[in-house]
Amino acid sequence: MGTGHLRGKAADYLRLARSLSAHSPTRQHLIVLAERLEQQAKELDKQFENAAAQSRQDEAGNLASDDPEL
Repeated sequence: MGTGHLRGKAADYLRLARSLSAHSPTRQHLIVLAERLEQQAKELDKQFENAAAQSRQDEAGNLASDDPEL
């Protein structure tokens, strides 16, 4: 499940929550779910960034080790 999908679901839940009464327990539940989905999307973004950074470091290390003058 990608971050776009998570954020899309969060937006759907917020839209539904806004259409409900402010005193509705379902409204609060939807808001909490939306916040959790947004948090999961942020965590996935961080994981993707860390994996990309690690990949770049690995590639740089491999290029340096392939240098015949070392």
